[in-house]
Amino acid sequence: MWEDGGDLGSTFILAGQIKGRSHRLFLITAAGNSIEATQETPFLQIGENKYCKLIVDRMAAFDMSMDSAVRAAMGSFDSTMLSNLSVGSPIVLIKTLS
Repeated sequence: MWEDGGDLGSTFILAGQIKGRSHRLFLITAAGNSIEATQETPFLQIGENKYCKLIVDRMAAFDMSMDSAVRAAMGSFDSTMLSNLSVGSPIVLIKTLS
């Protein structure tokens, strides 16, 4: 693939919790760098933010519950999909029970 000028780089968001510790959220870039969500930056997003940033800015808080965070994310996805026809399903959300 690299011989044809292709790029295998990807950016993704990883979140999780180790038992007994608080949840953590990271944005991991194609270059291998990571950015962690903090009190000052309670959410991370990939791609354009012009369609959904206002919704998430109003809803997101560093100490919000996981259910509230999922609602904010789904509202953000829905707003973006309604505003930009090039954005669409599938949306994959995996939630495990502890």
